[in-house]
Amino acid sequence: MLSDVLLLLRERPELTAFIVLGQAHLTRFGHDQVVAGVCGALGPVCSRCVLVSPDLSAIFRARRIARCATGWILPAYDPHTRLKCEALQPQYLFCHHSLLPAAGALWRGPWRWVIHDVTSLELALQLAERGAGFIATRHVAEMSDAMRAYAVAKDRDRAADAGEEPPPDLCPASLDGRDLGDVEE
Repeated sequence: MLSDVLLLLRERPELTAFIVLGQAHLTRFGHDQVVAGVCGALGPVCSRCVLVSPDLSAIFRARRIARCATGWILPAYDPHTRLKCEALQPQYLFCHHSLLPAAGALWRGPWRWVIHDVTSLELALQLAERGAGFIATRHVAEMSDAMRAYAVAKDRDRAADAGEEPPPDLCPASLDGRDLGDVEE
């Protein structure tokens, strides 16, 4: 699997990979060994990868020794966690949508927000308004279809407001021949 990711990253320089450092590996092999091993395996594409973990120590070590960006999977959305974010300053913060308050802007900082387990376009749009830059979902095909339909409707509305011809429906359903619904998490 890692060899497939490395090949894809070499062939597609516009891609960024999010590599999750699992707690079981960190516990079994140690933080330094896991971070160094993953960075070594990533080699020349390491700078296009983001090392992600719920383990704060792993993210701290990754920031010290890796050329990779880092992402922390938040255990909570509270003042104590916010202080840790401000001290660590990872490039990405991952948070389950259910941990967030019902309203209000997300914490501002040098990071970009990734909200996971988003199941509807409505929720994705609400999160974007609050400051989320990315969503993660297990419903890739449904979300992709909803996002394409939303974009086409917005383009048509803009064209109608400007008195222009509406754009053609050119929404590709695949990338390089692969159905977007086949992309695995």
